[in-house]
Amino acid sequence: MKILLYNQEVMERIFEGQFNYDILKGYKKICVACSGGMDSVTLLQILSDYRQVERFELYAVNIDHDLRETSKSDSSFVKKLCKDLKITLFYKKVKVKAISKKKKIGIEECAREERYNFFNQLVEDKVVDVILLAHHNRDDVETMLSNLARGCFLNGLYGIKEKRGHFLRPMLKVPKDDIIAYVEEKNLQYVEDETNEETKYKRNYIRKEILPKFNERFPTFEKNFISLKKSIASDEKHFEKYVNQVLTLYDNKVTIKISKIEKDEAVAYRAYIKALKHMNVIKDIYKANLDEIHGLLKKENGKHVSVKEGVCCFRDYEYLTFQKNETYFYEEFPIEENEYIIEDKVLKIEKVESFDNEFMATYVDADKLIEGSILRRRKVGDIFHRKVGTKKLKSYLIDRKIPQRQRDDLFVVGKGKDIYAIIGVECSVDLMITEQTENIYKITYKKRKIKPKGDDHV
Repeated sequence: MKILLYNQEVMERIFEGQFNYDILKGYKKICVACSGGMDSVTLLQILSDYRQVERFELYAVNIDHDLRETSKSDSSFVKKLCKDLKITLFYKKVKVKAISKKKKIGIEECAREERYNFFNQLVEDKVVDVILLAHHNRDDVETMLSNLARGCFLNGLYGIKEKRGHFLRPMLKVPKDDIIAYVEEKNLQYVEDETNEETKYKRNYIRKEILPKFNERFPTFEKNFISLKKSIASDEKHFEKYVNQVLTLYDNKVTIKISKIEKDEAVAYRAYIKALKHMNVIKDIYKANLDEIHGLLKKENGKHVSVKEGVCCFRDYEYLTFQKNETYFYEEFPIEENEYIIEDKVLKIEKVESFDNEFMATYVDADKLIEGSILRRRKVGDIFHRKVGTKKLKSYLIDRKIPQRQRDDLFVVGKGKDIYAIIGVECSVDLMITEQTENIYKITYKKRKIKPKGDDHV
């Protein structure tokens, strides 16, 4: 018991209460991502000691990216360390250069993607509950400075989060100097990544060239950053309730009512960030991106900006809509019983016995179809034969306030320039079903219902 108390005292004395033990509560299977470097070895040692106080299963995970000559020996060091500490290690070697070439992405991006894929698989397979990462206060400051240099919004100054899903960072508030002191007192062995000395990498440049000068001139700079994070977090919590009031979240899009944000830029920009995150745009959201989106408030209907990863923001009358910018196909289809898969949607033509006012369905009298009529996308110059009179199809859709990208995605029934039905919108009197109708075609164009995958893991 004395040994246990000694270990607790050492941890508390060196880290001055900065290590977040509370974040570990409730987890029974904890895994530390260990590269063999000073920080991850420190985290692994602390958890190895702490498991004697709080009962939990401790694991480690190591990835050899096969990018350096020393990567194999680094992994061997981690394997021996885990054996000495009696910790189960999950190990994987990944040929990142070959994979990045095949995927046509950068080596750093590929390495991170492969690393996190392995981490996520361990959690998804319920082998472990959480993955612990060894980021500390200086990493947080470096991230903040890096984000600032790239032109971030205020959220970028928040730095790294202690908890994001099943990834935890209990050392995030611990100063680097305290980690160094802990390693020296415990006489811990670790490996050095030689690439950490190369200042051609942005983070290394900040670490080697910028931070030392800041810390020399302003000794409390890194500690003050913790106070800044608390202030920003408090502000973000305050704004969250207002942001939630202006957003409407759907499965595949987000809408923001312009009247609710046009006089409140602070709420607007935070709403844009939340909308993009809902659309899975997580990384590298810059102030310039938000400025471009905000500029749509002064643009006419139909204008849009491409943000990132295929997500666009459209000006849809009194709304801003965030949605994937889909590629439309201009194929033509005969009007007969059939089903056509178009990306994530299905165009279906079927014979039915009666009319049912179903959403996004149009019913036409099959016997009234003009010979040569087809299903297609709209084209320039189309004329819609309405229930009363005719009108240019473009003008009609504008009057109905249908956003342009949705107008482009609509299917119509027509021959030549003459349009007699807009699927999911309106049918002309020429094809309208009546009491005398004998043969009815029901035409729908909807999102496909994709069956959820089973519980099997790759």
